[in-house]
Amino acid sequence: MTDRAYAFVVLCGLLLAAHITRRIQAGRLRVVYALSWGTVGVAALGIALWRGSIDRIADLLGIDFGPSVLLLFGGLFGVVYLLHLSEEVSGLRAVTRRLTQEIALMQANLPPEKTTVLTPGHGSSARPARRQRASRFAAPRRHAAPRRLDAESARED
Repeated sequence: MTDRAYAFVVLCGLLLAAHITRRIQAGRLRVVYALSWGTVGVAALGIALWRGSIDRIADLLGIDFGPSVLLLFGGLFGVVYLLHLSEEVSGLRAVTRRLTQEIALMQANLPPEKTTVLTPGHGSSARPARRQRASRFAAPRRHAAPRRLDAESARED
């Protein structure tokens, strides 16, 4: 590896570590994921700092072409990481389903005058309005709080 390529790999490893640290501080990256990405950054930095490490690891594993080791470990990391993310998504899906069922049960137990209509339709066949995806640069919308229907407000009408 030339000195220029060596310096580039070291710089990339340091930039990755700084980026991960900024994401954790901003609250946009959970520590569990930061640890896995931090491990990748440390491994890349270690390979960059220890010249000839790829060839030595390839010799230990019986691989003739050194850079194939990077492809092997990158592929293994990708498969393990995808498995972990699949488990996370499955767990979140189960929680979402449970919460949706709890909300439906809570709404079913409320008297009709205490429920709110989700769309500007009439009757129980009204479907919830489809929410527009907010742009991350758009100003947040301010909505009026729904009116409470209790005994006093019913007398006022």
